[in-house]
Amino acid sequence: MQIIKSQIKLPRFRLQVAALILCIVPIAYMFGKTESCPEYLPAIVFVFLAVAAEVALFIFPGKKFSGFIALGCVIFLALSLCYFMCGGVLSVVDYIYGIKLFGDSTQFGAIVGYSVVLGLAVISGIVCCFFVKEQAEQIK
Repeated sequence: MQIIKSQIKLPRFRLQVAALILCIVPIAYMFGKTESCPEYLPAIVFVFLAVAAEVALFIFPGKKFSGFIALGCVIFLALSLCYFMCGGVLSVVDYIYGIKLFGDSTQFGAIVGYSVVLGLAVISGIVCCFFVKEQAEQIK
């Protein structure tokens, strides 16, 4: 607990919490659409792996391998975003062309909105990677 209390004032901790919240937001939508879109299931798995990596960063903030954990978190978030966008691309195409052929064009707003949220989580995860060495020095 002492380690987490010492991290709360650091900007990296705030970015990690933001990335964690942002990557959890689209999970309910993806769970609801896994039957119609099989790409959402791997996206959910990668989101949970990213959450596990973020929790590991909270537990081991100043270790030598924390930079690799932060990088792994960003990779998992990026893979989740890619699978999510691959799963929703047919619905976006249907919306753009005004047809009902491949996907569900009524889901366009949700797909774009959650893609932006996951993209922001990836960006905040990337920014967190730059703070790894600085945080390790401040904790010690």
